[in-house]
Amino acid sequence: MNAYTILAYISLLVYLILGIHLYKKRTKYFIFIFLLYFYQLTAVVSNLYLEHGNVFITEQSIYSYGSGSTFRLVLYNLAFFLPLSYFLNKMDKVKHLKILSLKTKENSAYLTPFFLLLIVFSLLLLYANLFISGIPLFNDQINRYTFWENASKVGFAQKIHYQISVFGFILGILNSYSKKKKTKVLTVFLLIFSIIYLILFGEKFSSIFRTIYMFSIPFFTMKLITKKQFLSSRDYFKILLAIMLFLVLIFYNYSGKTESAFDLFINRAFALQGHTWWGADKYFVNHPDFNNFAQLKNEVSEITSPTENHEKTGMRFLMLLISPISLASQYITNNVNFTMAYPAILLFSFGKIGTLVFQILMALLTAIVIKTYRDAIVNKRIILGLLSTKIYISLFTLSYQGDFSDFFNLSTVLIIYIILFSYLISNVKSIRIKKIKDDNKLHTLHKYSNYVNKA
Repeated sequence: MNAYTILAYISLLVYLILGIHLYKKRTKYFIFIFLLYFYQLTAVVSNLYLEHGNVFITEQSIYSYGSGSTFRLVLYNLAFFLPLSYFLNKMDKVKHLKILSLKTKENSAYLTPFFLLLIVFSLLLLYANLFISGIPLFNDQINRYTFWENASKVGFAQKIHYQISVFGFILGILNSYSKKKKTKVLTVFLLIFSIIYLILFGEKFSSIFRTIYMFSIPFFTMKLITKKQFLSSRDYFKILLAIMLFLVLIFYNYSGKTESAFDLFINRAFALQGHTWWGADKYFVNHPDFNNFAQLKNEVSEITSPTENHEKTGMRFLMLLISPISLASQYITNNVNFTMAYPAILLFSFGKIGTLVFQILMALLTAIVIKTYRDAIVNKRIILGLLSTKIYISLFTLSYQGDFSDFFNLSTVLIIYIILFSYLISNVKSIRIKKIKDDNKLHTLHKYSNYVNKA
């Protein structure tokens, strides 16, 4: 075991201790933090595996070796999660935000049936599109990467497909808020119905996991209000059942290949998950004179004027950078992306010091989103919850794919504007009401003082 491997193990230990800190100290926010933490953990473990050396990375056509990539990945993650913990601690002192006060409890008579019908019709449309277009799980000629371009018969169904995670959150909200057993059973059934659709579509892990996770956010948030225990024995059983489902699904998808399903699973879990960071880190270390400003200009330009293939920015820029051009181009043509381009893309846009600064600023923004998101769920403000969900998923997509244009786009900016504008209006109204109450108290006190003086 060489020095790089030892350093990698120490780095993994530090990252695990960070996770324990977040769980113990920020328990009520942990369900919101964990999704971001978990995917970076998979990249850390993957880099440790790659740093053992002699692992062939198919996507880069190169054998891995020890380079210190695990240490640097953990370092940049600490620059995000430690400030995030600090900012959330400070925001605990802030009162619940009075924003978009349409509550589920006050409007459940029509909100619950509306959302349930919306999800039912959406899922029926998605299923119908699968059956008339072809089911990727059972058809070798169709896959989830090219389904919408080459097979789908209903074009606008693609937009609904990308809202499955949001559906998971809505179902979780309805399940957590409702006291009716029928509603709870129906929401769970629709969640299972959504997962089956994703399985038929050819998904193996990420989309299914994210949908289940979004469903669990309201559940754990509301649970922690009344109970101090984050996970019960029943919750552990559900998690174990979900893991078994994922393993069965993954092995089924990998069966029938030239390599064994187990070898493909090990390669996917340990080699592929973090290889983008390993390759990007290696390139950046070997090219200290890289023009960060030019790349930053490209990233900004992609936000203001998006291109069709996004080959000069984000994930696909890194793919073309760390892989042979012909191989990367083939992946892009087939609409297949690598994973975990963040925080790798920051190095090429901001440099080493700039990446640390950007991570701290992103931690502040994420803390605001998480605080707003949790308050919306606790106070049953469904509109604010839905808007926060969209921003939260965009944050996750940025941390997973590394494309700034997926987060800093018009829809996200518009949502943030609506939240801030509503917050200002709500607080101005609160200030006016408080001033009127203070004036009334002062007037009453003045009358009482005059009465006492006369007496």
